[in-house]
Amino acid sequence: MFKDYSPSLYFRNYSYEISKALDTVKQDDFNAAYDLLEDAYTHIWPVLTFGNGGSAAIANHAIADLIKGVGHDVETYPLHAVSLVANSPLLTCMANDYGYTYALAKQIEMWSYYGTLCIGISSSGNSTNIYEAFKTVKDRKMDGFRSLALLGFDSGIVGRERLADVTIHVRSDNYGIVEDCHSIILHALIQKLRINNAKDLSAVRL
Repeated sequence: MFKDYSPSLYFRNYSYEISKALDTVKQDDFNAAYDLLEDAYTHIWPVLTFGNGGSAAIANHAIADLIKGVGHDVETYPLHAVSLVANSPLLTCMANDYGYTYALAKQIEMWSYYGTLCIGISSSGNSTNIYEAFKTVKDRKMDGFRSLALLGFDSGIVGRERLADVTIHVRSDNYGIVEDCHSIILHALIQKLRINNAKDLSAVRL
């Protein structure tokens, strides 16, 4: 589509497309997502993240920011945060015994902490393991489980069925742009959490 663009022109266009995609995010959805995260922090409830491929890398990155990033600046102990795709022995064990479709859902099913916030990241919103994970979270509402979905494209089946308590939808059909936007959104959410709870705001280095 942009074959004749110079590399620098392609980069400028790509940056512009990221900006356009971010503008599709609804402010109310972002605020609701932040409220979920702040609530988890305030009550010291766990946060679980998950995704496939590039989204799995984003899920892992978010854990580093939640534990080290938030923990570096806040007054109280940082969040208990875990990526469901970071433990390869556990993930492959679940996939081997239950099938990859249920590799995430089974982990959530066996998770025992009240009030857990599950953050699922998916560009398409159609991956069966992501779908089953969100369904399992919904089934555990009585245990205080809640969910945040970061989706792209047309939001897929996860978005259409409104499986998550809060959904942030990036309207773009470009995988790279959706993934970049999801990273930006999580950085913004987590940095806001750090700022709001920092013991010494003047010492915060973002």
